[in-house]
Amino acid sequence: MAIRGGTPYNGLRDGKCCYVRCLASSPLQNQVPGSYLVSGGVNCSCYLLAARTSACALPNRCEMRTMHLGKSYTLSEFTFWSRRQIYASLVCSALPVFLYQFLGLKWLSIPVSVVVLLGTATSFIVGFRNVQTYGRALEAQQIWTEILNGSRYLGVMSRDFPAGAAAGRELILRHCAWLTALRYQLRIPRVWENAGKVANVEYQKYYRVPEWETPLEQALARYLPQSELDSVLQAESKTSRLLGMQAATIKRLLDTGEISNAFYLELGGSIRGFFAQQGRAERVKDYPYPRQY
Repeated sequence: MAIRGGTPYNGLRDGKCCYVRCLASSPLQNQVPGSYLVSGGVNCSCYLLAARTSACALPNRCEMRTMHLGKSYTLSEFTFWSRRQIYASLVCSALPVFLYQFLGLKWLSIPVSVVVLLGTATSFIVGFRNVQTYGRALEAQQIWTEILNGSRYLGVMSRDFPAGAAAGRELILRHCAWLTALRYQLRIPRVWENAGKVANVEYQKYYRVPEWETPLEQALARYLPQSELDSVLQAESKTSRLLGMQAATIKRLLDTGEISNAFYLELGGSIRGFFAQQGRAERVKDYPYPRQY
């Protein structure tokens, strides 16, 4: 079922939703380029239908992604993804049974009380780790929400506060560059991550990661002039450099009289909030859950 314009896409299954990446500004609703997850209704200028539909319409300047939003993975999906672990478990389980039953190694038997004790301890450990994992995922969702709300607020301020439209556009484009640099930074692999495991690599044929396909320089070139782009690419922390440029820009706007002191404080507070959310995101990314727990 198509909403508006574009070519209908008929590849969605039940339990998935449309993930849209706007490649250029939309003249319909002044939507800036970015990424949008549409789940539950039309929520961006790309006009996608929500989850659990058979088709959606995509304008020419959007790319479509799908992600799994069902209640659970199907048995076939889970079996294919974890088949190597299943094979290893079968071998480890069959070996002691063979030694005990056919070779007469009766000393391999373990009392039931030991099995019960180990099972109870394992259940506590797994439950504790699940709680901690959910806590980290919930914190990541909170960070994303704070960045989303702050971006909306900055967009409204940039549209209404500066005396000229060019100044507001400059702030918005540089903020899009900061969002782009942040998502590229968070996509950098870490040694403790498991995306490079064989099973996960096989599963990558079902999705695409734009940050692994498009160079950062090419992505930032859509938002920044060449002089700023060169400065950002040379910086060790590209995200911090971009926020620093934002702070310098609003100071220039204050000095030239394009914004008042009240607006300067509001914009400065917004930038301070983005610094805070960036630090929280970096903490989740760079400090994994300790394996000894």
